[in-house]
Amino acid sequence: MRAVDKRLTERLTSEDYCKKEDNLAITKLAMRCVHDEIDKRPDINEVVRELQKLNMDTGSTS
Repeated sequence: MRAVDKRLTERLTSEDYCKKEDNLAITKLAMRCVHDEIDKRPDINEVVRELQKLNMDTGSTS
C-alpha cells in the first residue's frame, strides 16, 4: 500500500506515533469487541474508557 502523502507515511511509522504496547492493547480491545459471545463484548462506554486511558497513558493530546 502506498500513502498519498509522504508526511503521513512518516508519521504513521514514527515510534512516537503509536507504540507496540498501544497496538497490542488496541488489538486486544478490538478482539473483545468481536467476541463470539455477545455478552462478553464490552459496551461502548467501556471501549471509550479504555481508549481514553490509552490516550492518557501515552500523554497524547490529539
